[in-house]
Amino acid sequence: MVQASFSERLIIVFWHVNNSWFSCGFLNWELFVLPTGLLNLIGKHS
Repeated sequence: MVQASFSERLIIVFWHVNNSWFSCGFLNWELFVLPTGLLNLIGKHS
């Protein structure tokens, strides 16, 4: 089941990467801007 879930995650990632080319690079924003923004908010409010 672990390998199956891992392959499913890879499929989802590849599908998301392929679609991100048509959505203004949303994948890059999702992977970098959002996490860093959340870390900045946590750092400022803590």
